[in-house]
Amino acid sequence: MRKFFTDFEYEEGIETLTIRDEEAKHILKVLRFKVGDRFIISNYNDQSFESEIINADLKFCVVKLLKPVDITNKSNINITIFQGYPKFDKLELIVQKLTEIGVREIVPVLTKRVNGKFDVGKFKLDRLNRIAKEACKQCGISSIPTINVPIKLENIDLRSLDKYDLIIVPYEKEEINLKTVLKDKINENIKNIGVFIGPEGGFEDQEIKYIQSLGGKSVSLGKRILRTETASIFISSVLQYEFGDK
Repeated sequence: MRKFFTDFEYEEGIETLTIRDEEAKHILKVLRFKVGDRFIISNYNDQSFESEIINADLKFCVVKLLKPVDITNKSNINITIFQGYPKFDKLELIVQKLTEIGVREIVPVLTKRVNGKFDVGKFKLDRLNRIAKEACKQCGISSIPTINVPIKLENIDLRSLDKYDLIIVPYEKEEINLKTVLKDKINENIKNIGVFIGPEGGFEDQEIKYIQSLGGKSVSLGKRILRTETASIFISSVLQYEFGDK
């Protein structure tokens, strides 16, 4: 059954929903759905319903919510990527790919190599959320990740990281590789993982020490130094493979 997305807050007792604008045009004009046709409608927040069109126009359609549907593509783990702030076009790519992989939260982080270059006027949270929603549609994922406004590294403290069972920070000077660390953790009940990814140019040594003081485990990703966007995508995929999609 086809699946579509629209923004709505479900409350107990709601029986119908009006879908408008581009999604309605896609359903009615492109795919030529009509009254009586059924599909899955999701609200980007892990709520999906089997629905039936009961009224339609070119610019909107009204659907009856028939029954909730349990979508089983949700990962077993919650991954948060603390992403050293890159150029905005790279951040767009990171958001798109991490959404597809199933990352739950993305936190742009301002470090010493970023602070002077960060332009708050170029940070467009609405655009990043739109990119995440489009990635959800592409992959059939039922929820978008939480995307935060940028935060300074020094403003992240122990209390804000208390929920994580494992905190990882890739570091090119580290000798212990990611495989070794994950092998030691594979039989533990790992549910929440935080990953710190350095910005373009990487973390400075004192920043690595600060993350380690917060409980972060520095790891090597191999002999090759990866771009910041590649590192985020790579490590998220590995973590989903090892702990999530089973």
